[in-house]
Amino acid sequence: MLIPGMHQRIPRKLLAIEFQEGNLCVAAFRRANGKVVLEKTAYLPLSLNITTDEPLLVAQEIKRQLESAGIRYRQCVVCLPMRWMLSFSLNVPKEVPDEDVMSFCELEATRELPYPAETLHLSYLITRVTEHDRICAGVGVLRSDVQRLQSILELAGLIPRSFTSGLTAFKTVEESQEPKVVLYPTAETIGIVVLVQAGVLALRVIEGIARIDSDLGHVIRELRLTLAQFPPPIVQKIAQNPSIRA
Repeated sequence: MLIPGMHQRIPRKLLAIEFQEGNLCVAAFRRANGKVVLEKTAYLPLSLNITTDEPLLVAQEIKRQLESAGIRYRQCVVCLPMRWMLSFSLNVPKEVPDEDVMSFCELEATRELPYPAETLHLSYLITRVTEHDRICAGVGVLRSDVQRLQSILELAGLIPRSFTSGLTAFKTVEESQEPKVVLYPTAETIGIVVLVQAGVLALRVIEGIARIDSDLGHVIRELRLTLAQFPPPIVQKIAQNPSIRA
């Protein structure tokens, strides 16, 4: 999911930023001779919370940490925290014609998600599993959270070029035709991501677990719940092609 309305042209120097619990993960890139070169990476501690603490104080801490790491790039792309992601996935009734599927998904989003659609940045993926089975997947993030983070970054002297869920990266990494399950751990959550060739089909975020082996039973239960919502053809393909990755 890419937040619309941001700058799309890729600058010569760019900073990639990801916020995890208590940490700021950054990577500095530059374009040179038609290639993208990774110049520096850093894992910087943050004592303040980007969601609850005073924006100016958070911005000042981010600026200090970047300067102490010797990172002076200003234009950046931002990977939003996994725990901010809201998602749903459902089967599209057979009686809904193809031309009405998107309208159906938009209507169901108002029922499935805990916030009004107008308060969210939303993206949808519609996948045909069999001749008659279709699945609609939706991922959203609160506009207010994105606006707050954009304000913090600008106060820190940064220029956000785009905000993304980070899930779009899986589409470029996974090229197989078959559906897959990826376990995506961060410092504060574990994401269960179901992938098809077109993109992310489902997302379930488990909070409070940083390592998969710390509560394997919980992870397995959540995985079963995630797969239970899909028609048998999807589950069978995953079972026949076991490729759970972490």
